[in-house]
Amino acid sequence: MRAPRALCRFCRGGLRRAVFGLGLLLLALGGCATLEAAQLYERGTQALDAGHFEVAVRDLERAAELTPGVSEIHNHLGLAYAAQGKEWKALAEFQRAVEFDCDNQAARRNLFVTEQRLGVTPQSMLEVPSGVE
Repeated sequence: MRAPRALCRFCRGGLRRAVFGLGLLLLALGGCATLEAAQLYERGTQALDAGHFEVAVRDLERAAELTPGVSEIHNHLGLAYAAQGKEWKALAEFQRAVEFDCDNQAARRNLFVTEQRLGVTPQSMLEVPSGVE
């Protein structure tokens, strides 16, 4: 099963850049937990990209436990949940991602698309984010 087309459109190409950038950030912060989280995030994102959604969820959930305030981890975890058909869990992760970083445009778009798909009235944003058709 592949991730929903609308969500994939926003994450293609950006996954590899996001992994690299987040890895550098977590390494700069230091500590064993952040290093492990960066490794889990990288593995989880690679698994997501390869369509191995159970592995992606496992690794990204653990990364989120180790570094709970990192928006990119929650956004990718939401993508993995959505790919498994767990739309409500995906919605919760996209909401967390936006709460942690309101400038995370990928998370905002993913949240908007998921809210639309579930028929949820968007409470997190009042307008359609750029790039959503």
